[in-house]
Amino acid sequence: MLGTIKKAEDGSGTVVRLYESAGSRETAVLDGKAGATRACMANLLETETGPVEASGGAIRLSFKPYKVQTLKLYHEHYSQEE
Repeated sequence: MLGTIKKAEDGSGTVVRLYESAGSRETAVLDGKAGATRACMANLLETETGPVEASGGAIRLSFKPYKVQTLKLYHEHYSQEE
């Protein structure tokens, strides 16, 4: 279940928050056509916690029951030096 799509609090990209709400194990696939050049896992405070692997431009996430996952997507026009 998609919970949130919003601009990152620090302005560095887009935050996508997903969760599993049925109490089962599930897989979600995000299509990479949104124009992100890099993606990472993040915590609820939007701090990077690890890399995300994309295959063919798609990101596949596995969910345990009731798990919340946050992705931070970076776009080409953003530089962390700004």
